[in-house]
Amino acid sequence: MATTTVKPVKNAGKISGSTLKIIAMACMLIDHTAAVLFDRILISRGLLNAVNASDGGASFLSTGNTAVIYYADMIMRAIGRISFPIFCFLLIEGFMHTHDVKKYALNLGIFALVSEIPFDLAFAGKPFYLDYQNVFFTLFIGLVMMIFLQKIDSKAQKDAGAWQRANWKVSVGKLLVIVAACAVATLLKTDYSAMGILTIVLMYNMRKNKMYCIGIGCAVLTLLSLNEITCFLAMIPVHFYNGKRGLNLKYPFYAFYPVHLLVLFAIAAVLGTTATLGEPADMSISPAKTPQPRHTIDPDSTASFSILDVPSQGAQAPAPTHRPDLALEEDAGRRSPLGPILIAFMAGVIACSVIGNVWSHVEQQRQDAAKVEMSVEQSLSRTRSVHVSVEVKDGATWDTARGDSQMLIHIVGRTLKGQAIDEYQYVNSEGDGIELKPGDYELTVDEPPVATDGTRYRASKRMVPVSFNSQAPDTVDSTPQGGFDLCAIAQ
Repeated sequence: MATTTVKPVKNAGKISGSTLKIIAMACMLIDHTAAVLFDRILISRGLLNAVNASDGGASFLSTGNTAVIYYADMIMRAIGRISFPIFCFLLIEGFMHTHDVKKYALNLGIFALVSEIPFDLAFAGKPFYLDYQNVFFTLFIGLVMMIFLQKIDSKAQKDAGAWQRANWKVSVGKLLVIVAACAVATLLKTDYSAMGILTIVLMYNMRKNKMYCIGIGCAVLTLLSLNEITCFLAMIPVHFYNGKRGLNLKYPFYAFYPVHLLVLFAIAAVLGTTATLGEPADMSISPAKTPQPRHTIDPDSTASFSILDVPSQGAQAPAPTHRPDLALEEDAGRRSPLGPILIAFMAGVIACSVIGNVWSHVEQQRQDAAKVEMSVEQSLSRTRSVHVSVEVKDGATWDTARGDSQMLIHIVGRTLKGQAIDEYQYVNSEGDGIELKPGDYELTVDEPPVATDGTRYRASKRMVPVSFNSQAPDTVDSTPQGGFDLCAIAQ
């Protein structure tokens, strides 16, 4: 007997949601280690003075292991860009599968507040810094936005009839929710701000396909800044995501964020940078901002340098004319000429979305109207059986079942489609046999029946009106409008 080898079916994915969380947390830890520790070390070694150096920073990089720290910092910050799109992806997955979205939002909001002091200590050097808030606030605002978007969709499905007559309300309602979420993120100055919200909403719209979802998120972030281009590496682990939850890392994940920031702050203090940490003007470093090799000293000046552009050796670095603000430097360095293009692009996407939704709703209404019209047309073309009342007088009998002839009825009238009718149909002794389309008719007896024994009948000269529309059932009873009387004719 031959044996058949069955190949095992390959798993669609080998990475669970908990593994994705661990990958994102690892990338975030690498990023924050560079931002909190390496940036401070570089500043303490004279990075801010090197921006004015005539040798382009060559002497700065030649000091000890400064060059190693500098390039390690750049690589680590690039790795950190992988984390945010994964966090957004997991946020949407959690929203779609949670059993209690209110509790989910409450937990996210609480940990955003709890994490703020560690965040400010790590990146601003003081416990309260209102000019920049942690990424949990961005994710929280994005979650609340998705809740409202889902409510609008649910309302539209529940009251389909009412919303179809005013479909523009769906598009306008969603647009207002998105604009409000972007405005809140901008006012609170959250990490990634309004661009983070737009990333979440576009990923939410692509949620049915995981690769489209993560891909559109990475594209938006890269349009925001080319420094974010390494975020596309997030597509690799998401590709292998199997849709399963995996280990329950909800609270360990929440706790990891503030705890690792406090640990990094403590290490920075041990390294002897506490004096610098106390000056937020020097140390306001955003975790979402990748350090640039080119720094602008004065926002109103065009003087700049690149420590990658090394001129002649041995040149002395003049002292800076003033103490620059690293936050301003990084903002200036991070600004991309694609920024206005991104804003215009997103405005165009939203406008096209609104126009597309309105057109889609109008087209749907047109199709629905066409379906109704077709249904009415079919109903008008479908014939109904018309029952007429026939009563035999003077004890006579008329029974077509025993062989008596049928009674010939003359029908004159017009269908609801305007077709004139002038025809003859037979009726049996039960009053059945006439088939008519919806319309208005007059029925009269043209030829009375004859019994099998030769008995002839005389019919009343009465006219019976019959009227019915396309909503009429398959059998129309004309009895309420009257009927015909038959009398046997004496031989």
